[in-house]
Amino acid sequence: MRKGFGRVLWGAAAGIVLLAGCAFAVEADSAVYATSDFTTGRLGVAAGDALTQVGTVAGDPGVLVFRKNGVEKVLYREPVNYGAGEDTVTVFDPANWSAPEANLRMGHNICGAVASGQHLFCANYYNDGTSSFLTKHDMNDQYKLVASLDLDDKNAANGSEYVKDVALVDGALFVLVERRDGAWPPAFFPSSLVKVDPSALTVQGSAELNPNPSTMAYSSITGKFYVACVGGTRNAATLPATSIQTVVPSTLAVGTFATAENLPASDRQYAFDQIGVAGGVLFVTGYFNGPVTWPAPNPCKVYSCTLLAPAMTERGSFTGWINDAAADPEQGRFWVSHRGTGQADGALVLYGLSGSEVRRFDEAKLGGVPYAVAPLTRTGGGSGGGSGGGCSAAAFSPFALFLLLPLLALRWRR
Repeated sequence: MRKGFGRVLWGAAAGIVLLAGCAFAVEADSAVYATSDFTTGRLGVAAGDALTQVGTVAGDPGVLVFRKNGVEKVLYREPVNYGAGEDTVTVFDPANWSAPEANLRMGHNICGAVASGQHLFCANYYNDGTSSFLTKHDMNDQYKLVASLDLDDKNAANGSEYVKDVALVDGALFVLVERRDGAWPPAFFPSSLVKVDPSALTVQGSAELNPNPSTMAYSSITGKFYVACVGGTRNAATLPATSIQTVVPSTLAVGTFATAENLPASDRQYAFDQIGVAGGVLFVTGYFNGPVTWPAPNPCKVYSCTLLAPAMTERGSFTGWINDAAADPEQGRFWVSHRGTGQADGALVLYGLSGSEVRRFDEAKLGGVPYAVAPLTRTGGGSGGGSGGGCSAAAFSPFALFLLLPLLALRWRR
């Protein structure tokens, strides 16, 4: 989780200074992105080969996509340094960026969002040492807070709880919870994927996972969550206990999909980080988790494999940090926000299902250092918090269909 580096700097009534009259339809290979130097940056849309700036941002930006009444919305948030103050949030309809749907204060470092009915559920990463919350907001009443669920288990022996992500599958919410202490570097404890009833906000069960979970994705093809877990402290001098674990939503049964042993032999000191699923393909970023002294850059890579086998194939290699990534299941794409080393070498990179690089936007074209990215779809079927949903048949390439055939065959045999 990225830390805030500056207090919110906003103009007058609007949370974001917008370019007037910016309205357009969402095209294929589209995403909303933010750049930032920790003080200022841009909010923009990548659509095909084109980039359009739709606003300016400040500090530590985050972008999330959710669906309201079947229509895709973008939530832009700016946290207040993990302090007591709420995030500054602006909600947009990506068809018209000049007229925000809402400007408000809500949540504490929102890092995941998903809608169910008229309610938006937010994963609030901020933790004051005693409580950590999933919050419920009424989208029809200016996103007013109507309920919250405290996910602190009251057990000091396993650290404090930090809510990292939320997804909606089969009518239930699934909340990813990290546990760690307040030391630096922190000690990490087993994490959890908690199943929650969205109506009553009651816990229905929990699956225990490895320490330091990073991100999660859901595949409607296999009917499983895939959770990337670092396994321990970042920048460790020993081989990481990294893994990708699976969870079945109905039973909360846990399995292991991949470990460092499934990486190429030369990459065994890389840890799984940002994960996404599109079609029958799993994408995951890895960063070198060996002895690196800050501020020396961590080399990062992008891998992919089919959901049939965890044989990771390297798809891209980067110097410096990959700070965000997200799959677009409907378009069969994987977006990577590569922050770089501070030497103007960052880029927003798009991968296809074959693992090949489809597009690359460098810092000069973006007008700043890439910081956050969230896919936009033509059908409005996006989901929040990095949790990929199912793919529409119209979005598949012939390669994607080829990858799906053995998966479908497995399902037919059951």
